[in-house]
Amino acid sequence: MAFPSDMIIRPICNFIGISSFLLNSFTLYLIVKHRKIYTNNIFNVFLIFQVLYLVQNFHFTILFVPFIYSTLGGGYCIGLLCEPHYLPFHLHYAVWIFLVILLCGFFILLIFNRQQNLLPESSGLKLRKTTS
Repeated sequence: MAFPSDMIIRPICNFIGISSFLLNSFTLYLIVKHRKIYTNNIFNVFLIFQVLYLVQNFHFTILFVPFIYSTLGGGYCIGLLCEPHYLPFHLHYAVWIFLVILLCGFFILLIFNRQQNLLPESSGLKLRKTTS
């Protein structure tokens, strides 16, 4: 059952989702096009990070569109996969939390890789490959 406020919110979220999806796709194209300016480990993490952000953004703004009531411990969603296909709110919420955790992990990994690239070779903090 759709409420009148849902009919206002859904197009707004879909517009935001589509415009940010296009912007993220362009950013992904630029990452791949300018691959030579990144080191290999930074490029791989950056590429996976951007793809995950693209998926998370599409899921959150197009497929999910949540209304979360934290005081009640629940909510509902009005996205494309919620009402017509009756996928439960908690399934979408679990996917969204999983994607956010992955994004945080890859962001930390990106910072760590960048820090390792900036350290001089003589630094004790630099991780090196061991030779046996």
